[in-house]
Amino acid sequence: MKLLIPTILLLSLFILPLQGQGNLPLGIIKAHADPTQNTIILDGYPASGVGSFAVPHRPVILNPAAMAAVPQTQIAFDHQQFFLGIGDPLYSSSFIYVQHFINSGIGISLGHFGSEMSASQSAALHYGRRLSKAKDPRAETERLGLFGGVTLRARRRGFLENNFRLADPGDPLFAGELSKYAFSGGAGLIYQTKTYRLFLAGDDLNMPNMALEDGATDKLPLQLQIGGEFSLPWEDIRLTPMITYHTDYADPALDIDPTITVRKAFLENQLDLGLSAGRWALGMGAYYYLGKDSGPGFGYEVSMPTTGISIPTHRLSATYRFAPPPPSYPDLIISNTYAEGAPVVGGEMEINAIITNEGIRKATDVEVNFVIGDRSLGIVKIENIPSKSSALAKFLWVPDSSGQFDFEVRVDDNGNKYPELNGSILELDELNNISTCSTYVFAAPNPSIEADPPGLMVTQLI
Repeated sequence: MKLLIPTILLLSLFILPLQGQGNLPLGIIKAHADPTQNTIILDGYPASGVGSFAVPHRPVILNPAAMAAVPQTQIAFDHQQFFLGIGDPLYSSSFIYVQHFINSGIGISLGHFGSEMSASQSAALHYGRRLSKAKDPRAETERLGLFGGVTLRARRRGFLENNFRLADPGDPLFAGELSKYAFSGGAGLIYQTKTYRLFLAGDDLNMPNMALEDGATDKLPLQLQIGGEFSLPWEDIRLTPMITYHTDYADPALDIDPTITVRKAFLENQLDLGLSAGRWALGMGAYYYLGKDSGPGFGYEVSMPTTGISIPTHRLSATYRFAPPPPSYPDLIISNTYAEGAPVVGGEMEINAIITNEGIRKATDVEVNFVIGDRSLGIVKIENIPSKSSALAKFLWVPDSSGQFDFEVRVDDNGNKYPELNGSILELDELNNISTCSTYVFAAPNPSIEADPPGLMVTQLI
């Protein structure tokens, strides 16, 4: 115990400098979901969004920030059977639905814990949103950055009076209602990059009192969890160190539970295998996804306690992931460029560019730079181009010399970094913002009169 926590912290410090969000080359960005990184499995799975191992008296916490940190809508269900064989009445089941939006998400979860003498239920509403501005469309589509969330939970605990008889019918504990309702709150943070994620979550932060008797105290323990998931630089192995804290015993030596999990994906990430070791249990599990980006997935885990009863706990889970939404950014292209007017020196001509937004979001304050050679003629600004719409940018040009002229029209470019594009609009594709056209300008006409043949002849005499 004394060596495990420092080892995890040192390992985290060693890995962090090796990882980073890095440069994200912009090109055509498509929605893609990696099931091993983006699956939420239920109330009771870790904040990182991947499967955990069942530790009966040390459950992991659903991080509400994961509502926004995953890229797709999901439905999931799981069932745990604790100490199968001698603890048959001891089980838990949970369900969650997560609706994903552009940079936020909302989830509803239901949970039930049953035993021979009592049962507990919970219903929770989770909300998460992005806290840091997306660096670019790829960062938003892959859910990179900082996310936060909150949980509002209603809990119920009740005794199953049909399963026991009172030795003392006058016991004041059972004189009134045999169930208690309370509300609790939770919060969480997730920071994600392409190669690692860090998470912090808390639940039952207000420690609600679940005692049946007035004046009695039976508070639910405060739950805190901190950890990360790191991609090691070989064999695509993922390492998840995690520390969970529960105020069960009021003794940090007993309330702190470190766990470390090693995972590796196979079959193009559709099969995910893992091993876990913690203070209270050892575990192993497998999850198989029928679809690469969407579709159903099924999991099985088994945990063996390291102290107390040496009988395993089993967990079955299932999830369905809907197709990830398309990236929701504008995509500006120049669908047509042409010149019209009087193609003569001193004449007025218009250089026209039809700007089309093929993306999901509208684009505002669009700068269109008209360039000839390596010189900018000027910039035209378009206030608003809605999604799937077009706008016309016109530039009035008066040529001062004749000859062939080649124009370059550059959308979302202020010209400050020519020949590179320098714009302010995040787009799905930054490589399709240039178009060209050509025109020939004639010299100004010089009228003259010549006689042919060069002679005079009298045609009428008066």
